[in-house]
Amino acid sequence: RLAQKGELITRPEDPSEYGYSFLGWYKDAALQDAWDFDNDIVEDNIILYGKWEDSTWLTFQQAVQSSGTVTLTRDVVCDNQAYGPIVVPDDVTVTIDLNGFTIDRNLTSQLENGAVINVSGSLTVKDGSSQGTGTITGGYSAATDKTMVAGGIQVNGGSLVLESGSITGCSSNERGAGVTVTGGSFTMNGGSISGNRATSHGAGVDVTSGIFTMTGGIISENQANVGAGVYASNSDLILSGGEISGNKAKETAGGLNASGDVNVPLTGCKIAGNTAPKAGGVRFYLKDGCNYSFKVGKNTVITGNTDTNGNPSNLYVNNFNNSTWITIMDGDDAPSGMNIGISVNKTPTDTTPVPVSDSTMKDVYRGCFFSDNEDYWTDVK
Repeated sequence: RLAQKGELITRPEDPSEYGYSFLGWYKDAALQDAWDFDNDIVEDNIILYGKWEDSTWLTFQQAVQSSGTVTLTRDVVCDNQAYGPIVVPDDVTVTIDLNGFTIDRNLTSQLENGAVINVSGSLTVKDGSSQGTGTITGGYSAATDKTMVAGGIQVNGGSLVLESGSITGCSSNERGAGVTVTGGSFTMNGGSISGNRATSHGAGVDVTSGIFTMTGGIISENQANVGAGVYASNSDLILSGGEISGNKAKETAGGLNASGDVNVPLTGCKIAGNTAPKAGGVRFYLKDGCNYSFKVGKNTVITGNTDTNGNPSNLYVNNFNNSTWITIMDGDDAPSGMNIGISVNKTPTDTTPVPVSDSTMKDVYRGCFFSDNEDYWTDVK
């Protein structure tokens, strides 16, 4: 490369080599003195030396091939998309400690297999740092196959536990931008899933024929057409803690959508501040012929959710008859925080009521439910 004496050098495009990361240009063969393209001036003929290291992505990929704990000591960034996602094989049980660092798939456009991590084995994610800045980000999936649609973490028949850390800034052209579970399980005890986008549904969490257990953490600020926070089909949702809030759906179910054969014991989760044109909070989609179970406990809160016009829109049921569709899980004492707003798709009458719940403590629980529509009211049988 020719350069004029007394002038700056235009920085060349970084070279690439499979399996290696390029770190920059140096003045000396010992790679101690970096060339500053903004300030260093050519005075004579020079040789610049390229500095390389093994790819952090491939090194990290190798580390999670064995059971144990892998603790990050720096950011792990995918610098060649041919490497694909980090894969946890089905015979491996591994813990990733983000330790305040970031795992970044580094995708700016969609890719068929665009997840950050694929899990067939057992993975626990935590952030052991005091600053709590550990992050999984940068996935962008173009796939429509449900086994590879996730932008963040894809679970196929395996298990995922999120103790702490954040899954954020991931996208999916289909569903499950944050976490997708297909025939496996996901337990969220802490951390956050936020700021993810899906074109179809389940931008935060998408579960098909699997189990999602939430005891803590927060799912927030995710966007999708349907079920922006959580979307579940033919699955078990065990929600005993944590918060689903601030999610936005373009069509329905800003917070949570449950459909098909679903079992939903909801004993302590707070679902609030979500929005959608219909069913801003929760849509419990009852299809004819499906087996469903929706149970609520004394600390359940579904309130403060709205449609796009700001009207109350909390727990929405699309299909009801004279059978009870909510079961209250009675405790030994009065509810300490239960507060649930109800919306329906047709106006109830004296002969077609909405039998909200069945409880031996009906007088105690009666004040825990309220109607989102001032034209009708709720009661506990």
